[in-house]
Amino acid sequence: MRVKNSDPSSTISWWNLSSIPDQNLSDEQIKIKNLFLKTSFVKPFDWMNWSTLNDYFADNSIVDLLPEEDVLKIALAFQRADRFAEGTMECAIEDGTMLKLANRIEELKDK
Repeated sequence: MRVKNSDPSSTISWWNLSSIPDQNLSDEQIKIKNLFLKTSFVKPFDWMNWSTLNDYFADNSIVDLLPEEDVLKIALAFQRADRFAEGTMECAIEDGTMLKLANRIEELKDK
């Protein structure tokens, strides 16, 4: 995802999204930004024995059933994967994965 900055000739990639004022972002970009900010509160856990991520990759429709903690862990997994395979997060944003996770967080907040 490329985000227009106040300077129309410049763009900012997803990892710098948190530094952009909300008024310069679309509603969808704000949702994703808020999701990124929330992942910083994920407590350390045993990644190797956490099966939900594999379940998610097998059938991503399960996101509609997951609690907030698991949704945030999935978002964090994408962020971490991008450190090893550059472009992972950008693809997850462009294909709607991150927006789907952000929408689930909003849905849970409204309950």
